[in-house]
Amino acid sequence: GKSIVKLRACNVTSSQGFGVWMVQRARVDITEGSVLHDCGRSGVVSFGQAQLTLNGSCIRASALHGICARGACRIALDDAQVTDTGVRGIYAYHNVTLPLARSEVRGTRDAAGAAVQLEALRPSDTCRLQLDAASREQLEYGSHPGQGPLVQGNAVAAGAPPAAPCPGARAARPGHGAGGRD
Repeated sequence: GKSIVKLRACNVTSSQGFGVWMVQRARVDITEGSVLHDCGRSGVVSFGQAQLTLNGSCIRASALHGICARGACRIALDDAQVTDTGVRGIYAYHNVTLPLARSEVRGTRDAAGAAVQLEALRPSDTCRLQLDAASREQLEYGSHPGQGPLVQGNAVAAGAPPAAPCPGARAARPGHGAGGRD
């Protein structure tokens, strides 16, 4: 529901599931060098109207996505890293707002995956990606075999490099994101 959780200087792993799962109006602040790593699915999954702040911390080596967000979530990264993920660094769809400041999303292991993928495919959807100059440069020229940012549908990318189609990307079903889920 409306829980507020603060993870400070924590080491979190999950061999078969999610590192952190947020729903409804939950708020999670991951700060002070916390590391979510080696999660069997995704590092953070956020649904509903949840809010995540990843500040001075990192998510690495998740089997699917570093962060998967759906609904009207706000996912804010500041001085953070999402690295070495299986499919996508950050996958956000429906009405997610995603500001990135001084942050890196790199090392996606799937050549067809995007470092950051935003999808707003339903008529009522609008996703928002906001990048500062450092995050933009890293996404445009960073080390990941897949695409940099991939923006589809009614998504708005402020400060993002030009989006290109993702080779091998699967078409989305109406009301669902493309490719692997959380």
